Amino acid sequence: MGLCFIIVIGYATLHEIYNEIHAVRVISLMNSITILAPLSGPLLGALILQLFFYWRIIFIITAILAALSLVGLYLYMPETQGLLNKKSHPDPFRRLELKKIKNNYLSLIRNKTFMFGTISLGIGTIPIVAWIGVSPLILMKTSHLSIFSYALWQLPIFLSAAIGNLLVNKFAHRITLIRLVKISILCILISSVFILLLPLIFSPNYYVIILGISCYTFAWGLTSGPLTRLTLFSTCITKGTASALMNLICMFLVALGNQASGLLYTTHNNLYFILFCGFCGIVGILFCSLFLKHRILMQENCDAK
Repeated sequence: MGLCFIIVIGYATLHEIYNEIHAVRVISLMNSITILAPLSGPLLGALILQLFFYWRIIFIITAILAALSLVGLYLYMPETQGLLNKKSHPDPFRRLELKKIKNNYLSLIRNKTFMFGTISLGIGTIPIVAWIGVSPLILMKTSHLSIFSYALWQLPIFLSAAIGNLLVNKFAHRITLIRLVKISILCILISSVFILLLPLIFSPNYYVIILGISCYTFAWGLTSGPLTRLTLFSTCITKGTASALMNLICMFLVALGNQASGLLYTTHNNLYFILFCGFCGIVGILFCSLFLKHRILMQENCDAK
């Protein structure tokens, strides 16, 4: 629940205080942490269990990190309300306008460009989250790996994601975001086809799945930052509201995808799982292509005016 608040507020604040290029570069670094945290968690958890044999220390460490984050937010979280209104101080307290909030959300839902981008972000994240959810079954229950071996096999996946995000950070100031997303779509298409073909050519063992998912996380690392920025700025609605709806839809789609992957794996068939991940990648590309089409038209209309 706390994470839901900070994700919405954090992303909205970044987009309000940074220009386009700097926002994408910062978000690409944030996305590295967002993707790497659940993937590196098993490795760190396995190390703690191997070293301490005391699982409760994981929760103690989580509490310490949360406390440090709170201190950091208190000291460094900027106020953007005054900045947006070109004032030196925030606006005084105003009553909550429920009708305006409702109209803003309805406006966002009717905005095809925003919705296509949001759905693309949600569906595109499903293969990564599905792997996080199902990988313990694939690696430990089906393949009989140890906890430590299971954790080590996560390394190729989160290193691929980190490399993709770092490349965005490097090239964001050299090419336009729309062109960057176009390149990313091509990478996702290649990785999705790769995911679909690999298990059909070879036996769908866990190392084949890990190779395919690693390629996909690299491609998604290239995509998520620029696509997030373009989606949020495809509407004039305040970024806090847009970010809230975007994250709600994304989490809902990811939750559905995670449940679907779990149901598919009840038979412990690796082929069904990897084909499901490739299918989600293809569907994500379709929505991303629709988003780009509407986003380019919107930009052309703005330039004409």
